[in-house]
Amino acid sequence: MVPAIVIGFVYIPYVARPVRAQVLTLREREFIDAARQQGLSHFQIMWSELLPNLASTIIVFIPLILANAILLEAGLTYLGAGVQPPNASWGTMISEGIDNIPAAFHNVLVPGSCW
Repeated sequence: MVPAIVIGFVYIPYVARPVRAQVLTLREREFIDAARQQGLSHFQIMWSELLPNLASTIIVFIPLILANAILLEAGLTYLGAGVQPPNASWGTMISEGIDNIPAAFHNVLVPGSCW
C-alpha cells in the first residue's frame, strides 16, 4: 500500500504540468470569455468549458503514467523495496522464480516478459 501511495505522489507532477499548461492556454480563449460574459460562475466554466477540452490530454497521460508506475513498482519489488511476499506483484514473482530457474524457467520468463 505504501509503495503505491509513494509512486502515485511522485507521478502527480507528470500529469499536472501538461494539464496546467493546457488550462493556462484554454483560459485565454474566446469561449471562456463568452462564458464569463454570460455570467457563469467559475465552477460552471470549469465544468462545462474547461473539463471537456482537457479530457483528451488527461485520457492520453493517465495510461502512460499508469504503465510507468506499474513498471516502477515491479522494479522496486524486485529490488526488495516494494510489495512484500505475501502480496502478489510481478517483482515478487520474478524474484521467487529466479531461485527455481533450472526446474521452472517459465516462472521468470512469463512475468519478466510482461514487465
